[in-house]
Amino acid sequence: MNALRCPDWCGSGHHCTALSSPAGEHSSYPEIWRTDRGRLIATRHRDAHTGADWIELRSVVALDPAEEVAQAQARHLIAVSYLVLDRAFSASPQPEPKSNKQKGHLR
Repeated sequence: MNALRCPDWCGSGHHCTALSSPAGEHSSYPEIWRTDRGRLIATRHRDAHTGADWIELRSVVALDPAEEVAQAQARHLIAVSYLVLDRAFSASPQPEPKSNKQKGHLR
């Protein structure tokens, strides 16, 4: 692992802290998907010392103005996100969906 050399997907500059921080990491440019429900923002990271890779996934979604409904929506989003992550990263490999989408920053 060479912390001095960024992977091709690394955003470098202020996105990459591999050289500027003791706990440095390479980071991609955020990939942002704007949808009719809100935004999904994904950023790929790699620990500059161990080489471990991970993805940070954030969602920005408007909640209902009624507090009880908003709380239920938030809990539901967390639960459904867990189910999707569990399915996507389960031990048994899943077939890749066919897509014509171009490769983004995350590759």
